Amino acid sequence: MRFTCFHCGCVHILPISKEKFFPCPCGEKIDLEELRSFEEIIEDIQDQEQFDEIQKSADDISAKIVSGEYSRVDFEIAKEKLRQRCEEYFPQKMYLFDMIYESRFKRLWEQFRNESEQES
Repeated sequence: MRFTCFHCGCVHILPISKEKFFPCPCGEKIDLEELRSFEEIIEDIQDQEQFDEIQKSADDISAKIVSGEYSRVDFEIAKEKLRQRCEEYFPQKMYLFDMIYESRFKRLWEQFRNESEQES
């Protein structure tokens, strides 16, 4: 399985090792447990195109959080649209949205945006 570093855009292949993090050359530590959970989910999903669409949207939201392109309101709107699309495509797997995407977005927002939000 290939994955992209949301920080620099470098494409990697998911390593076989049991390590928790993968060090990207840019210095970003990529959570391999999260990626492995995606891999398990993919095996269960009938429509790969829908999953790819969800994943691309989540990656776009993550990149815009990191780059500072989103205001808090724009971020919440994009997140809600992604949630609705997930519910439309995979209503039986909505618990995964909270487990995977919600936690990722929260972590990124706290890491990259909290300082700028407090200054405003």
